[in-house]
Amino acid sequence: MNWIKCSERLPEVGKQVLVLGCVSQYFLGYRDSDDDWCLANAGQCFFKNGVIDYWMPLPPLPEGE
Repeated sequence: MNWIKCSERLPEVGKQVLVLGCVSQYFLGYRDSDDDWCLANAGQCFFKNGVIDYWMPLPPLPEGE
């Protein structure tokens, strides 16, 4: 998987993805209906559109062994 530039494409609203911000920090987050970015485990939106530069889909969960 590769990082996707937000200016090229955004994930669907509410879908959890890895996000990479302008200060090279990454976290698990999602985009809300106002196009703000939210921390997935906090449930609060801290990042306005434009602060996040890249996103990446999460890999699939491991299959049972």
